[in-house]
Amino acid sequence: MSINTTDRKSGLTQDQEIDAIGAQAFQSTVRINDLDDLSEGGTGVSLRIGTHYFIATAGHVIESSHRYSLTRHAKNYPAINSFVEKHVNTNDDLGLLKLSEADALRSGFVFPDALQMTAKIDQSLRLPVLIAGFPGQFIRPPNEEEQSDKIMQDSLIYFTSTVPKSKWPAKHPGRKLLKRRDILVELDPEEYLSIQGSALKQSTRKMTEKTFPDLPGMSGSGIWLSHVDDGTGVWKPDIRLLGIQVSMNNNLIRGTGILKLFQLVKKSYFP
Repeated sequence: MSINTTDRKSGLTQDQEIDAIGAQAFQSTVRINDLDDLSEGGTGVSLRIGTHYFIATAGHVIESSHRYSLTRHAKNYPAINSFVEKHVNTNDDLGLLKLSEADALRSGFVFPDALQMTAKIDQSLRLPVLIAGFPGQFIRPPNEEEQSDKIMQDSLIYFTSTVPKSKWPAKHPGRKLLKRRDILVELDPEEYLSIQGSALKQSTRKMTEKTFPDLPGMSGSGIWLSHVDDGTGVWKPDIRLLGIQVSMNNNLIRGTGILKLFQLVKKSYFP
């Protein structure tokens, strides 16, 4: 399922439209580094709810007592190494790292607010989505010209579609699938990818099974609705956060919907 942009007149090629949409998701995508076990870690999504700044991720990414840091690209952004609070919901596999306002403002992250998220989607439909994250395979040590304490990484932005509820498997590894909580997304290695590197260069291309990257490290990635029709017919790179990726099995990516994230924030900060 390739992303459909033919109904939006932008004057851009399809690859240019895909890169524009991917770049919007990239602005809010961060790498969560496990400082005590560099083989672990994952991805997070920066967001703001009320006056609070958070990094949302999969619960299992940050459930240990290890030390964590947040990075995007070594040349451009400082690492964040401390957090005000950490919250983990193991039942829904969601996690939150709360940032101080000072760290949030100096981070260089873009923090979408609730208007850029959507908790209600029609699960009977196949919806175009993108997933943005940091595969562990893309993480590499800096070269000699870089500072030794920095981590270099490339992000993966993957365009695909949700699986309609009628097509959900009767059995799926892990917890029981729930319509009000879960999102299922197809994994097709021939779909469009946008790879964004430490030099902030973009390259959009189709991949094959031989070149598709391993996905460990993508847990905690944002699942974004990639086509929002504003009724004007004018194309613009407009996306909405639907949920957080928590696992992948049998070519199906599983996510927890944004409603559960709202509930975790409400329980902790708006009782």
